[in-house]
Amino acid sequence: FTAAPSRSVGQSNRLQLYFCQLQAGGDAAVLALEYDGGAGDSRLHVLRATSANSTWLAVPTVTNLGTGVSSRDLAAADFNGDNKIDVATANANASIGLFTGNGTGGFTFNSSLTLAHGAYGIVGKDLTNDGVPDLAVTHWTDDDSLTVFLSTGPLSFGSGVNYAAGARPKDIRASDVDSDGSVDLIVLNDVQGTASVPDPVRDATVRYGD
Repeated sequence: FTAAPSRSVGQSNRLQLYFCQLQAGGDAAVLALEYDGGAGDSRLHVLRATSANSTWLAVPTVTNLGTGVSSRDLAAADFNGDNKIDVATANANASIGLFTGNGTGGFTFNSSLTLAHGAYGIVGKDLTNDGVPDLAVTHWTDDDSLTVFLSTGPLSFGSGVNYAAGARPKDIRASDVDSDGSVDLIVLNDVQGTASVPDPVRDATVRYGD
């Protein structure tokens, strides 16, 4: 590895980093999610690479995600089918924020989904093999559960369905772990210190896709 330039991102020590292309065939980008644990204000900083010389732009694009929402995690996917990355945020104020991307680092608030409990982890992945990303979120502080929202159209989702999870589920990932062609959900349980993918009939910590 060669030395890389550093970039200043936000003022909080609570940061989550994500890597993606902002649009199909576009340049690489780093998404830095920042939230203030006290006030709960959340911001999204986007650092774009330039394809001409593979350098990172010095000044990030900043999107205010909301006051008091405490966005803990985000899912980056094309939720409206325009070949540009959109963002869904898991918020501690019991909501999911949906933001449309313009393909160059800017995001605009579209709508929100209401949850019964505060959210911690979120993943955006096609769970039904219809080519459209769905959403799944974990509830870390309450209820020991996860909620799945299936897509019903561009940036539109049906009612959330709750599933039992382990004690204090935090991070969530999606992958076809049993090689049956359907995406499964893997949850990290904070209290139990485990990550597991059980069958829902036997153990309701995480779900197999069907």
